[in-house]
Amino acid sequence: MNTDLIGVIVSSFLFVFGLPFILQKLSDTSSIKSLKREGWTFLQVAKEYKYLGIVCIFCSVGVILVTHFAYIDNQTLITLIIGWLITTFFILTGIYLIIWHSRCYALYNEELLKFQSTFGKMKQMRWLDVKSISYNHTMGRLVFKDANKTFAIDTQLKGFTSFVKFIKKRIPAEIYSDALDKISK
Repeated sequence: MNTDLIGVIVSSFLFVFGLPFILQKLSDTSSIKSLKREGWTFLQVAKEYKYLGIVCIFCSVGVILVTHFAYIDNQTLITLIIGWLITTFFILTGIYLIIWHSRCYALYNEELLKFQSTFGKMKQMRWLDVKSISYNHTMGRLVFKDANKTFAIDTQLKGFTSFVKFIKKRIPAEIYSDALDKISK
């Protein structure tokens, strides 16, 4: 295998396995105050995720260029396949992060909780209807359930710390049990 291709593979894997650590550091933005508009408190994705998405897309351009020149040097099909797979990963990750930043948000007030997902689906739930709140550690989301529906809010949203304080004041402790304590650990 060409040394350029090995370098691309190694740096890509370092980036891929380093990405969760970068995202964890970005998730510390949850302590930033949430915005208030017309009686609603607004939680949104930090803009650093959009920048990380842009970086992923630029990385994909670099990977495809290195792959192209490595292919010209040694003419092996595996060089192209690996390069295109890595490029596809970076492009899809970048696009998802940019869309997530621009479309995902949550709103809440004394009566309602509303959440718009990455793909534009809006869900809402009255606080009085919330039957349980749990924490999905794997996805880093707080899961709300009522009699008919379930939805999850990302803990990486700006203002999430204020949101947790609001929940503790608004919802009886037996509904959220230890879910909110797991977030703070």
